[in-house]
This record gives sequence, structure tokens and C-alpha cells, in this order.
Amino acid sequence: MTHTLHRSDSKADLLSEYVFLMMSAKGINDTGSAEALREFLRIASRFAPVNMGDMRSGSIYNRYPEEIAVSVSDTSIVHAVFVDSESAIAFLTELKAADLGLSVTVTGDLGEIQDICGSLELPHAPHTVAFSLGIWGKRELLPPRPYSTSAAFAVTHS
Repeated sequence: MTHTLHRSDSKADLLSEYVFLMMSAKGINDTGSAEALREFLRIASRFAPVNMGDMRSGSIYNRYPEEIAVSVSDTSIVHAVFVDSESAIAFLTELKAADLGLSVTVTGDLGEIQDICGSLELPHAPHTVAFSLGIWGKRELLPPRPYSTSAAFAVTHS
């Protein structure tokens, strides 16, 4: 799930983003998981995410939510992005209650994610923390736009 670390924005903006991903594990719980993945999207839509979608078929920036839901399969990875803690907490509260049985990863400020998980009685001692060290190498080959080199964090609970 570390690809969510490679987001570009100001540090202040990145610290107010909460990126949730849900996916099944191939050969473990993937068969029949499409409905749980669709339910993740239905729940997310109730809390006004700034983006959500399926990693294969696209996001609400290029498809209607109904089109995304129809294209979700057992091997999809779905996501939802919130820009305020209230929406993220409300989403995570309902997601926890739904108990969909699939892996959820959240990217955001490590301390805040730990506080949120603790307040919802979720494990808040992560088993994985990933750090983005920014963009290295031939940055002149990248398209022209300001890229952030601030650190971001991904916390994974299972």
C-alpha cells in the first residue's frame, strides 16, 4: 500500500488527508470479496470523500460512482480520500461496524491515525509504518509542477 505515500502537495495539505484502501488477499479471502469492496465504496460515499474509486477502473474524477461500483471485482483495490478528521472518523466508525473482513490501510499523519484508531478501539500500535523520502533522481524529467518532498506515513493494521 505504499503507493499512497507518493502524493504531492504541501506538508500542511498532506497532513490533513486520510487515504483509505481496502483489498482482499489473493488465495485467502478474494473469492466473493467484490461485494465487500462495493460496500466500502457505498459507506465512503456517505461521508463526502474528495476522491474514491477502484484502482483499475478509475475514480470519481473520471467515472460516475455507479460505474465504478459495477466494475469492482474480487481482485479490485478500492480507495477513499477524506480531507477532514471528522469525515475520516465517521467513515472508519461505520467501516468497523460493517466488519467486511478485508484488509484496510490508512495513510495520514502517524500520530493522528494512532489517536483515531485508539479512540475507536482499533489496534493503534501499527505492524507496518512506511515513510516516503520524496523524489530522488532526475527530477528534471518529471512533468513541470511543484513536488513535495515532505514525509508521509502509511499505517497498516490487520
